[in-house]
Amino acid sequence: MTEIRKHFAVIGNPIHHSLSPQIHAMFASEVGLLIDYEGVLSPLDEFKSTVETLMTKKLDGANVTLPFKKEAYQLVMTHSHHARIAEAVNTIEFKDKEIIGHNTDGIGLIRDLEQNLDANLKNKKILLIG
Repeated sequence: MTEIRKHFAVIGNPIHHSLSPQIHAMFASEVGLLIDYEGVLSPLDEFKSTVETLMTKKLDGANVTLPFKKEAYQLVMTHSHHARIAEAVNTIEFKDKEIIGHNTDGIGLIRDLEQNLDANLKNKKILLIG
């Protein structure tokens, strides 16, 4: 059985500093997934056309960095529960001709603190600065 290679990107401006391509390549290697993951610099006024171009390239999805998270929220056709709460999208999924938006920022932070720092966050308030 042949494994199917998946294609992903991270979209941002700037993007050269992003470690996402290396992090995702390392993770994929560790768990035995075949992926391509590239950084894509989108001009500030061309996020929508950048996403449309990626769709024509048959990408499976993309991560979205600042300054495009709010614009991604406006662009996607369907929002996950967490994206609706945040009113921002940091992960887009291309499914057929639909763009689905997710936000993993909050849940990712909570899981990281609970699992890696053994923090108990139940009924706690968290202040994020920066």
